[in-house]
Amino acid sequence: MPSSVHDERVTPEDAQAILRQYFAPWIQELGLRVEEVGERHALVRLPWSDTLAREGGGLCGQAMMAAADTATVIAISSARGGFVPMTTVQQSTTFQRPVTGHDVLLDVRVTKLGRS
Repeated sequence: MPSSVHDERVTPEDAQAILRQYFAPWIQELGLRVEEVGERHALVRLPWSDTLAREGGGLCGQAMMAAADTATVIAISSARGGFVPMTTVQQSTTFQRPVTGHDVLLDVRVTKLGRS
């Protein structure tokens, strides 16, 4: 598996291994699945789970924010050719409507890698 910045292509299997190796157990319990990775993007699935639903049946925002942050790490790892340590500096989300009973697909596009 690619593990540092270089020109190797990250596969979905590599990205799934990054999830297993570098993320806290509670993130792994979300059951995230890497569907696709490309040069500067990742498509990650957050499977529906009743355990992540709030009163009223909607998926809790905390789970969606954690999934979005994690999917971003996968997309950046893909853009850099492998995992490198990083931290979230800023994250903002606007929820349009509740998610009830369906998986969430997180489609992350890297527009700027920042400083290296």
